[in-house]
Amino acid sequence: MIFERTVVNNFHFRFHDLNKNNKITGINFDDLDVYNLSVAVNNMDLKHHTFKGDVQHLTLKEKAGFYLKNYSALTTIDTNRILAQHLIIQTPKSIIRNQLDMRFKDFGDFGDFVNKVHIDGQLHSSHISSTDIAYFTTGLEKINFELGVDGRITGLVNNLKAKSLTITAGRATFIKGDFNFKGLPDWDKTHLDLKFDQLATNKKDLDYLYSHFTGDPKAVAPEIVGRFGNVNFTGEFKGLQNDFAATGTFKTQLGRFDPNIKLKINKDGIPAYTGTVDAYDFKPGCFNRR
Repeated sequence: MIFERTVVNNFHFRFHDLNKNNKITGINFDDLDVYNLSVAVNNMDLKHHTFKGDVQHLTLKEKAGFYLKNYSALTTIDTNRILAQHLIIQTPKSIIRNQLDMRFKDFGDFGDFVNKVHIDGQLHSSHISSTDIAYFTTGLEKINFELGVDGRITGLVNNLKAKSLTITAGRATFIKGDFNFKGLPDWDKTHLDLKFDQLATNKKDLDYLYSHFTGDPKAVAPEIVGRFGNVNFTGEFKGLQNDFAATGTFKTQLGRFDPNIKLKINKDGIPAYTGTVDAYDFKPGCFNRR
């Protein structure tokens, strides 16, 4: 069946799988309560797909607290795939633009989104809040971040790969490169393989990001980092967020540094370094300034 135009206003529906009684934080796909749902769909095709149509201004609320302000996209839904082209997803804190492709065995996989739903997102001028991600996965209860994102992200949430990705965060942090994250959403156990074409930041931003990503308001970068002022880095980081190896080039107000080091931060936040650093135009006197 094909419908030229379909409009729904202020629809309310509930779904509860009585065979399951699991309690989770966020949206429970086995116990949904969706209300204030309104949408217009052009050229809806239910003959060749489970659903295909030009979805315009879909808005809804779910009892867990999630609020979708606007979903607009040429959308195709099949039993093992959801494809959204010319996409806009907007919530009070996030906006995602361009294209999103999700593949899975069946819709039950959304109950284990982190491990079973493969994502291929091509994002443009997007802004992502951890508050919204937390509705669809566990492990982010203490994490709080806001990121500007451009580029392509593929994989399962627990094994994400990003190609030619640009990220903005904090007030002065800019990141561009290719990145692999294995182990999300458990940030403490996530293995990072980060290749930076450019990283620009400073200690104030690092303190903000570190504390918000770890969920520990007392977590800060080592005090010595502040002496370097604004930092630009090109190179690679590999390892955990508190136990990693770094190679590349840092350009700072103290000079240029080419590290080949391993850094480990203990539970008290005290860093230990091993390796070598080549320094150029080094200004050691700046270390003594207050």
